[in-house]
Amino acid sequence: MKYLHLMLLIFFFSLEAIEHSSTKTDWQASMPQIRGILISHLVGETKELSQKLPKSSKQKPYLFLMRGNSGSGKSQTVSSITYKLDRGVINPDIAKFRLREMAKKELGVNLSYQEADIEGEKIFQEWIEEFIKTHKSCSFIIDRRMLSVLDIEKKLQTAQAADAEVYLIDIEAPLETSCIRCLIRPKGEKNPTVDYECIEEGYRKIHQERAALIRHILNPSGNSSFHLVTHYELHYNDGMIDCLVASKNPDQGWVIYHPQLFDQIVYQPLDKIEEAIHAMRNTTIDDTFIEKALTLSLVQTLRKEGKSAIIKQEIVEQIIKEVIQSMKGEDFDNIKSECNKAISSSVSSPYCRELEIRAKELAVEFNELIKFTGKPLPALLVAQ
Repeated sequence: MKYLHLMLLIFFFSLEAIEHSSTKTDWQASMPQIRGILISHLVGETKELSQKLPKSSKQKPYLFLMRGNSGSGKSQTVSSITYKLDRGVINPDIAKFRLREMAKKELGVNLSYQEADIEGEKIFQEWIEEFIKTHKSCSFIIDRRMLSVLDIEKKLQTAQAADAEVYLIDIEAPLETSCIRCLIRPKGEKNPTVDYECIEEGYRKIHQERAALIRHILNPSGNSSFHLVTHYELHYNDGMIDCLVASKNPDQGWVIYHPQLFDQIVYQPLDKIEEAIHAMRNTTIDDTFIEKALTLSLVQTLRKEGKSAIIKQEIVEQIIKEVIQSMKGEDFDNIKSECNKAISSSVSSPYCRELEIRAKELAVEFNELIKFTGKPLPALLVAQ
């Protein structure tokens, strides 16, 4: 009997495996067609976006390269270039997100993170190649981490193929800021949650490679492609502050606007980098962390809507404190009146209403974060 029972179990699991294999084979067989349709849509969106992007003084197209760690604020900076037009930026995360949407809609298949990652990378590369082939004189944007000098060099080959000048935007963000941004992203959207290890690796690599990258840009060797980088901007974005630290362009040459901050970003000692990583590995979710996360969330929303300049930092911080106090006391009705007290004296009335609405949204975010109190931050940052 035991032997018969074992054979039945093996038979059952074999049938399940065959069924799973058959389903997998079905969607894999359909993937070339799905990929072709999706790439056609993506290339069309990039073409539409390119009409809003500038060309160089020589009337050559620009290849805008966005360099920065996960959660550094690349998408926010892209938004300022594209006049808040979201579609058309060439980004592997967008390719993966749209692929999962399409597979679900057209095939009824829920692709796993790993499956979408593999197929999405192929789509990302084909998206670039197809756009260059069909729209060679058009400017376009590639938004990717591009941690190393080698990563940049590979994209410079893309610029050569497109006969484009390169406008490289390099964004620095503190490790904590990157972690918070990745943690508070809406789940399942085009900017996915990423593993903590991935964010940590990005932070370390970006710092290790930045000085060498700038040397290549300022003094390109004869056999390199770095002469294609006609514009370079180094930005610092910690959520509250977003400033241009240094830049290179044909009109002004090389300019450092904030020397102390530049040295900190470009020549940060290895022990300081590891110190920041050690602190983040040992961070647990507490009231202070939640306050920082909600502050960053509110500022991001206001900045996205072009309203951040209207509201002082201390007012934003006061709103967050009122939200947290009201939520802790489960006094939901008190949020609106307390926020109104905090902001009415220094913000015009239309923005009072705006911030009251945001306070309600922050209360929802607070409810999500408070569940993680006492848990280590790295454990909450898992790719999905």
